[in-house]
Amino acid sequence: MAIYERYIKEYPDDERLPDALLDLGRTLRDMEVYPMAISCLYSVINSTLKFPSQDFGHYQLLAKTAQFEIAQTYFESGDFASAAKYFSRVRLLELAPADRARAHFMAAFAQQLSGDNQGAVATLHTYLEEWPADKNVPEARYLLATTLRQLKRPQEALAVTFDLLRAEHANSAADPARWAYWQRRTGNQVANEFFQNGDALDALAIYQGLAALSSNPEWRLPDTYQTALCHERLGQLDLARSDYRQIVAAGNAAAGHAPPAEVSELARMAAWRLAHLEWRDNTDRTFSTLFSPAESPRVTSPRQPPPS
Repeated sequence: MAIYERYIKEYPDDERLPDALLDLGRTLRDMEVYPMAISCLYSVINSTLKFPSQDFGHYQLLAKTAQFEIAQTYFESGDFASAAKYFSRVRLLELAPADRARAHFMAAFAQQLSGDNQGAVATLHTYLEEWPADKNVPEARYLLATTLRQLKRPQEALAVTFDLLRAEHANSAADPARWAYWQRRTGNQVANEFFQNGDALDALAIYQGLAALSSNPEWRLPDTYQTALCHERLGQLDLARSDYRQIVAAGNAAAGHAPPAEVSELARMAAWRLAHLEWRDNTDRTFSTLFSPAESPRVTSPRQPPPS
């Protein structure tokens, strides 16, 4: 920072001044000196006006970049309302498609963080329509699902979650780790909320969708366990037992190969749930036997005397 400031002071007419101001603004932001960073980034825009027009394209790009960096600085400082306003302006500039897409996404993200959920939903919908192949699409679907839940629109949140789980292979294959992370995070959060609110059927559908995404035991078994809990709550005990047995079998199969701790723990929990279901069945049978109505004795009518 000191070196940049000295350079700017000693060479105020150097044609590289706007570049130096841009780097200084970013440096100040990294140091979390946000007001000075924003002031410096505005200076980039002003400084580009006094240099010769023969390098107009370069200075124009610097001015646009500075506007993007101002929006990012407001975002990092926690002033999300200002960040949303500036990102909305930036996305209208003539930028590279990837930069416009990112500005569009960040505008929606900032709106959501500022508490403008209705605005965030509208901006996320337009972003997903305009930039379906952007790298931030999976996170945008997560934000859209969670924002819809906050707005008490659970069925729309469910539809967005299924859209994410059914992502086209061409999209998810470009960055499988990124898509897998947001698929799991979105699916689990939405499904957990449905389950906690007593909607086991919709939770079950999401968990089954998650489990089908990968055959990797570390991915599949946690969702299979949640699926079994949903079957229990729905009274589908045979299906629950089948799920628990799959988990126990997977744990036993991996027992000789130092299985991951999560797989071993899930196998232990599934075995306990199976034992619990067995105990509950035995208890129900015992109570049914004890409290079933006893067979009533047959009542016979007295013999009538023969007619005289």
